[in-house]
Amino acid sequence: MLLQCTHLLLFGIVLEQFEKSKQDDALSDLSNVLGELRNMAADMGAEFDRQVGALDHVQDDVDELNSRLGGANKRGLHLLRK
Repeated sequence: MLLQCTHLLLFGIVLEQFEKSKQDDALSDLSNVLGELRNMAADMGAEFDRQVGALDHVQDDVDELNSRLGGANKRGLHLLRK
C-alpha cells in the first residue's frame, strides 16, 4: 500500500513537471510571437512615417501646380478679353 502511494505521488510529481514544461514551452513560443509582432509594428510605423513624408512632398507639388495653373488661367482669361 505504501509502495503504491509512493508510486502515485511520484507519478503526480512527474506529471506536474511535464505540464509545467509544456506551459514554459507555450509561454516561450508566445513570447517569440509577441516579439515578432512588436518588430512588425515598429516596421509598419517607420513605413507609415516614410509615406507621410512622401505625401507631404506630393501635397507641396500639388499646391505649387495649383498656384501656377491659377496664374495661367488668369493670363488666358486676360488674353481672351483683348
